Parts: sequence; structure tokens; C-alpha cells
Amino acid sequence: MRSNAPIDNDGQRFGRLVVIQTRGVPGKPRSAVCRCDCGRITHVDRGKLRSGHTRSCGCLKEDTSRARCFKHGGNGTREHRTWQLMLRRCETPTTPSFRYYGGRGIKVCARWHDFAVFLADMGPRPAGTSLDRINNDGDYEPGNCRWATPLIQSRNSRHNRILEFRGESHCVSEWAEILGVPPLRLMMRLHRGASIEETLTEPNRYGRRVCAKGHARTDEDIRKRQCSGCIKCNNDRGTARRRAIRERASDMTAEMPMAVSR
Repeated sequence: MRSNAPIDNDGQRFGRLVVIQTRGVPGKPRSAVCRCDCGRITHVDRGKLRSGHTRSCGCLKEDTSRARCFKHGGNGTREHRTWQLMLRRCETPTTPSFRYYGGRGIKVCARWHDFAVFLADMGPRPAGTSLDRINNDGDYEPGNCRWATPLIQSRNSRHNRILEFRGESHCVSEWAEILGVPPLRLMMRLHRGASIEETLTEPNRYGRRVCAKGHARTDEDIRKRQCSGCIKCNNDRGTARRRAIRERASDMTAEMPMAVSR
């Protein structure tokens, strides 16, 4: 606000500025020394003080700009970046992944176009998780989304083959974990034309609990597809192989003629 009052007394207030010295400093005879409410000391032209052009040391502009841009306080957070990426892949055709989301008809519900509402529905994003849709053909909306780990997301992919057996539905890797067999073994059974029941009930020929030498086989031995051996057998074979290589190298060194020194 413009003021016609002369600046001749210390303590006069102009906006956030309080005059503490009316005399100008060397090189700035028309300026006044002011203290801003934020604590900074600044030199301001007296004409700009009277006209209302200058009302702070610059902090007023920063605060006004921050208040104008501030909506939810989540800008730059993991949840806000997730929200932005969700909107882009569903609503921006130039986004590389648009064809897998918006191009397939996946939409973001009108409610979640407001980040504050999205955050209230989903809650904070736990470390090591990302946004996952429970129904891969459904939209981004409450009830169909969750924070999920990469393992859960990979098993919920639309590219997975889901096997339904005895009232349970799981992907191949989940069935393999339940049955204690390698996933590749189940895939090979399906590839050769076996039914789902045959695939999941065929005896595990390589699941014997005792190896050929009588050593007890652990779950890790079976998981690593050791047909008849165990970790101890493999270590023994490796030790014997290294010993044979050292002995062969020693024999070759002994057979080499000695160099004659002159």
C-alpha cells in the first residue's frame, strides 16, 4: 500500500520491514536500512518503501509462491511419483508404456485424479513395494489396488499361466513352491501335453531323500535338481577333480627337461 509519510523516524513499519536507520549508506544515499520480520537486514530505496513496491526482504514473495503452489505437501515423495506414473501410463499416449495400460482400456477412476484422495485410500507406500492391480484387466480404483512386492507382482502378471486344481488357483511358480519341485519341471510336463492333474500329481522321480551313496538329501538338494546326489557328493567330486588336476600338473612339471645354465 502506498504511503506519503516521510521516512524520517526509526521504527516505521512498511509491510514486513521496520526502518532501523533512515540515513543512507555510502553509495546509496536514498536508501534506508530495514529489518525484515524474518530477521534479515536489507537496504531499500525510500521511494519504493513509500510506494509499497517493497514490503519485505524477498521472503514475502517466496512465502506467497509456496502457498500458491502448495496443495497436498506430497510433491517429490514416493507416493506422489507413483501417482504421476499411474496417470501417465493410462492417459498420456506418448508414454512408452501407454499401450499396455491406457491402450488396453485401463483407466484411473475419477476419485484418484486428486493425489490427496489417492494417498488417503492407499496409505503410505512401504519400502520395497509398488502399485499393483489385483485384477490385471481392472482399472486403478479402490479395492483393486495394493502395495505389493516384486515377487507378488510377478506372480500376478497377466502373462502367467494360472492352474486351477482342487479348488485352488495359482501360477506355475506358486504350485512349484507348494509341491517342492522346480518350476521348470512343471513347465516341461505341461509342454509335453500333460493335463493339469497329471502335472501336479505326477510322482517326483528326483525327490528321493537319500542320495546314491546313502547321504541324506536336503530340500536345497532337491530344489537344485540334483538328480541322485547331494551337496556333499558334489563337493567330494569337486575336491577329487581338483586333486587330479594338481597331480597331472605336477607330473608334467617333472617330465620337462631341466634348463641348462651356461
